[in-house]
Amino acid sequence: MNRQRRVGLMILIGVWPCAPAQGEGWPTYRHDHARSGVTSESVTLPLTEAWTFASKYPPQPAWLGPARRDGWHKVDNLKPRVIFDWAFHVVLQDGAVYFGSSADDKVYCLDAATGRERWAFFTDGPIRLAPTVHDGRVYIGSDDGQVYCLDANNGKLKWSHHLAPSLRQVAGNGRMMSLWPVRSGVLVDDKTAYCTAGLFAFEGAFLCAFDAETGKELWKHTLDQLSPQGYLLASPQRLYVPTGRGAPMVFNRADGKFVHALSGSGGAFCVLTDNAILSGPGKVGTLDAFTDDGRDPLATFRGNQIVVTPRMSYLHTDTELSALDRVRFFELNRKRRDLVRENEAAAKQLKELGAEVKAADRDALLEKIDGLKLEIAQVSAAIPTCIAWERPCKYPYSLILAGDTLLAGGTNEVAALSTRDGRTLWTDAVAGRALDLAVADGVLIVSTDRGTLHAFRAN
Repeated sequence: MNRQRRVGLMILIGVWPCAPAQGEGWPTYRHDHARSGVTSESVTLPLTEAWTFASKYPPQPAWLGPARRDGWHKVDNLKPRVIFDWAFHVVLQDGAVYFGSSADDKVYCLDAATGRERWAFFTDGPIRLAPTVHDGRVYIGSDDGQVYCLDANNGKLKWSHHLAPSLRQVAGNGRMMSLWPVRSGVLVDDKTAYCTAGLFAFEGAFLCAFDAETGKELWKHTLDQLSPQGYLLASPQRLYVPTGRGAPMVFNRADGKFVHALSGSGGAFCVLTDNAILSGPGKVGTLDAFTDDGRDPLATFRGNQIVVTPRMSYLHTDTELSALDRVRFFELNRKRRDLVRENEAAAKQLKELGAEVKAADRDALLEKIDGLKLEIAQVSAAIPTCIAWERPCKYPYSLILAGDTLLAGGTNEVAALSTRDGRTLWTDAVAGRALDLAVADGVLIVSTDRGTLHAFRAN
């Protein structure tokens, strides 16, 4: 991708995630309800494999890869956009590893030190998204149309809630499932749990809020012509609902009322920052960036996943990893923004000049516009130098940040990379594509598309 284009677009994502760290652990998918993939916890290199857990059956994705070509839009080499269940996404909390299985409909709790099973709980359908652990409880949604709250210590059911308006089921992926499966995960913040139910737009879907302790329904809204698929995200005022191949929808967090729909190329992967939401991967591996109140993407760029710190942003594509010095970038961007606005005002003034205006006044305005264009070009030329480094990267499937170490997943391999220059600090083998990563208490968990979990810790 063109260096200048990529940097010019990263303005929207060079900010710290809106959700603060939730203390020790990795209690939900990508650490927090902004799905930032960032933790202050560090890993001590080199890491050594401590244990593996191999599921008897691999994940059973709801959606396989796309067709090779979109003939209508003449797009080749399509990227899969609905990939939230291609691995068993894991969370870590208080010395335990939790995940749900789309293969055997179970919630698992493993001992983080040994990998041994502590307990398991069956639902009546595939579990496609990671649990959320909060205040000693495990929250999970299932394709059976129910939300479950379990005791984190022993897996006993505390409450469950059937979100579907009826018990109707259909065959899906060779299994029976509710017409209203829960494919949003369960987002828990403070004392409230949020989730969606529904898949088939013509049957309707629901956005719901519950009391996290009791399961009492606080509100429930029908979502017409919407197929919610992908992890919910939350800012202090908004809920963001991914819609699988479509772009996310925005709702009020307080009451669940619809705010607006986003456009863009769609995809179930989303990351929220304090001034933007990013959604992808689109048809060809792109991320769209939206501001809080914007409906159309202000930028679209090639990328798989991204993590952000107060000083730097890190982005990887299928072949490259790069870092952006966003502090200097913002200084240059603010200057360019002011110059562009001044130039637009001058151009408007020139357009509105009448025929009777003096030639000297017109020439002065033209000279001002030319000078502004030159300054804009000079500032724009300086912006690509904000890229601190870029390196070839063969780990395109997952990217998180633990302390000051980037961790990335590739095919049959996981790696630790330096935030200073992108160089490889450590690698080890895993079985399959490393699609999900999580870090807590010095332990790195890698989950692959073969249904294998690998745990690594310091020697």
